[in-house]
Amino acid sequence: MTENWSLYHPEIPEFLRRLAETPPMARLRQVGMNCGCEYTSFPRFAGWVPYSRFDHSVGVGLIVWHFTGDLRQSAAGLLHDAATPAFAHVVDFLHGDHLHQESTEARTAELIETSPELQALLKEYGLTTEDVADYHRYPIADNDSPQLSADRLEYTLGDLRCYGFAGADALRVFYEDLTVWRDESGGRSWPSARGRPPAPSHRHRSRPPGSMWRTRTASPCRPWRTCCAMP
Repeated sequence: MTENWSLYHPEIPEFLRRLAETPPMARLRQVGMNCGCEYTSFPRFAGWVPYSRFDHSVGVGLIVWHFTGDLRQSAAGLLHDAATPAFAHVVDFLHGDHLHQESTEARTAELIETSPELQALLKEYGLTTEDVADYHRYPIADNDSPQLSADRLEYTLGDLRCYGFAGADALRVFYEDLTVWRDESGGRSWPSARGRPPAPSHRHRSRPPGSMWRTRTASPCRPWRTCCAMP
């Protein structure tokens, strides 16, 4: 399910492409987005266009890059599902985390830190494991539900297309109506437990800590919220 990539950004930047070609990311080509349902005989999934965690992860990286132009945030978006197991969030029930669905991320930092391919590329681009191992630090990449984030936006648009609920033209209208604004709290909406990202250097052009999503047609006083309430 790569058809949406060109919608998210006209081309894949070299640094995202190279990170996506590493073994930890290549593994995600075999991990589906639907928590194992795509391996069943359910009629809904019969003849369905494959949609992998790899497709999704590249899409998230492209969305973050499109709206921020920031290497650190985009790489974090790309790598956010690197540790996802075969049945994805099904394992969250085993770990008692089925509401937040974050237990699959427990090994992300370890996986990145122990991958020689990823470490070599991160060093080349002036990034560290800490910069990219927790995408919750970046509100364009991730926000608590029901706020919009690149992660939630990508799988919403991806599912709409895969399930046949919307075509390319409709998705383009949705996507091109989005912009990023500073939220009403002036940055206080950032979850305090997750901290703020490092101050941007000349190589990393970041949005303000309070950045949030809106439609261009929304009132400037009212934040846009996604209708998708899934975490």
